[in-house]
Amino acid sequence: MSYVQFDVEGMSCHNCVNAIDTALLKIEGVHSVQIDLEKGTVTIDYDGSKTDESALSLAIELQGFDVIE
Repeated sequence: MSYVQFDVEGMSCHNCVNAIDTALLKIEGVHSVQIDLEKGTVTIDYDGSKTDESALSLAIELQGFDVIE
């Protein structure tokens, strides 16, 4: 199991959280998603043999948010 935390800009409400959570949980290999709206972080536990950080970052960006490198 792998773990990554992204800093994400643009999250402002629970609808934002739900959009990101739903998108990430659709990806094969994602086990759990924790989103801290106040800190602007998204923490993901995933199977590194089924997906990678770039796919996870892209899923967030496709929801209209910016992942900060």
